[in-house]
Amino acid sequence: NKGSNLLRFFGKGKGEKKKKKKKKKKKKKRKRKKFEMRREMIKVIFLLKVICLVSTVTGLFDYSGLSNNSTKIKAQFEYDLVVYGSTPSGIFAAVAGGREGLRVALLSVGVHVGGMTSGGLSKSDRKTDACVGGLPLEFFKLVMQHYNTETFTMNCEPHVAERLFLRMLTETDGVDVYFGQKLEENFGVNKTGTVITSITTASGAVFRAKQYVDASYEGDLLAFSGTSYTYGRESISQYNESMAGAQAPIDYANFDSIVDPFYPNGTVLPGIEQGEWPTLGTSDARIQAFAFRMCFTQNKSNMVPFFEPERYDASRWILLQRYIDSWTQQNGRAPGLTDILTPYPIWNEKTDVCENGGWGMSSDYVGGAYGFPDASYAEKAIITQSHYDYTTGLLYFLANDPSVPQ
Repeated sequence: NKGSNLLRFFGKGKGEKKKKKKKKKKKKKRKRKKFEMRREMIKVIFLLKVICLVSTVTGLFDYSGLSNNSTKIKAQFEYDLVVYGSTPSGIFAAVAGGREGLRVALLSVGVHVGGMTSGGLSKSDRKTDACVGGLPLEFFKLVMQHYNTETFTMNCEPHVAERLFLRMLTETDGVDVYFGQKLEENFGVNKTGTVITSITTASGAVFRAKQYVDASYEGDLLAFSGTSYTYGRESISQYNESMAGAQAPIDYANFDSIVDPFYPNGTVLPGIEQGEWPTLGTSDARIQAFAFRMCFTQNKSNMVPFFEPERYDASRWILLQRYIDSWTQQNGRAPGLTDILTPYPIWNEKTDVCENGGWGMSSDYVGGAYGFPDASYAEKAIITQSHYDYTTGLLYFLANDPSVPQ
């Protein structure tokens, strides 16, 4: 290499340069062909080995899919490594295994790969760029390459993120991707003693491997294998932690103007939980609020209207309506979009939109996810649908309700 660089530097070896250019072009063509073959292979696996259920919304809607009564396929597969969950960590685990020479199966619960990164969380969180390394850094370098920028970025349009994840998978030898492969509920993990011998998906496919990775968000593989787990808040006394358990009310993420939470008959409005404040430091089974991340645009040619959801009920938003009125009177102006939601600019006139933590009632569906960790697939589907209804209802209300200031 040094020799050829020297030849080029001194303006010699034109034949060498031409030969090398031809060789490089041929190599690039072979690589492209290999990429296309790998992509076709994933398509074949998708069509022949997998039963897929396409839901109306991706991401959390994985749980509305394959049930125990779905049509079964009797197929068995042997691998060195099986990775359950096509989240970014699952994808990187599969790619790392393939690069080490392992035969890897990556099982995707739904019909997409990339988890939250390709499902709406387009502005990835980090404290400092220096903490990003390894395969995540490799991925974000592909993002930079895609957007033709030399400035380090972790912002990416959802469809671009999925395309780049698929590229990493298809360019890695030994990795097979299976879509629509949710674990058989409760009985999907087969063991001898404490050792997992195989896993069975709701489609009837059996996967055997020397090692298994649970890269799902919910940890179903771990739970179905009998691994102990916990959720919620522990009390102060359990581990002698002074900051554990229920906390005193705080001003942040709360209503900052007075709102009447009752109907005229004395019952509470939707969105209000009635009861005594828990004793400080005590435990509970509550979990953090869930939310859908949303992709908005300022490009009118790429816009679609906020549609009225099938189960829309305007009375669901009386609390928000009252809060907007109260907030307007207190602040001398009506709240804008950035008071209620937080839009993070990404690429191509788009924004990643999430809740505004300082606003009392935003896109986080507070209390809507209680019970999710131990819920059945059917129950999780109901919880997921309720979040979809909440999010689409919120957007429709803000965009169309006559009570909302322009």
